[in-house]
Amino acid sequence: PPEAHALVHSINAALAAPNFAVAQRHWPNPARREPHGWAEKTGQIGATSFEEVALTQMLFKLDANRQMIALALAIRLYRLDHAMAWPKNLNELVPNYIPKLPHDVFAPDGRTYGYVLGTLPRLYSVGENMIDDHGTLAPATAKGPPGSLPEPWHGQKDGFVFLTTR
Repeated sequence: PPEAHALVHSINAALAAPNFAVAQRHWPNPARREPHGWAEKTGQIGATSFEEVALTQMLFKLDANRQMIALALAIRLYRLDHAMAWPKNLNELVPNYIPKLPHDVFAPDGRTYGYVLGTLPRLYSVGENMIDDHGTLAPATAKGPPGSLPEPWHGQKDGFVFLTTR
């Protein structure tokens, strides 16, 4: 059916997008959808726009985590070669530890992932809100017991990967 073909095309376009902002442009607009689409008419299970959005978000989070873990490994190698000193910035990793800095898949402007030193060194993505909150650990919504460490991607403004200090 044409609706199924359009939905598959929309999902493929969203997943092939260079960043999350572009992927969102490919999500179907539920207001324009028929109230009884092809899945209901044929009895087949099809992805709703909500499922498509969740799938796209999950895959972009996985990609961001994969890239930040590669950066974390490059930082670890740098530290082993520099008496456990932290790089001042991510540019110090190129080209000896990583060929080039990856672009944050959630950043609409093509920036690279962020890097924060301090008590809890971390790499971060601007996250689903696509706003650089500078790796803040402040939750977008109050979750978890007071004083607990935030959980990456769960209610946080930015997505992040903690770096071990050992």
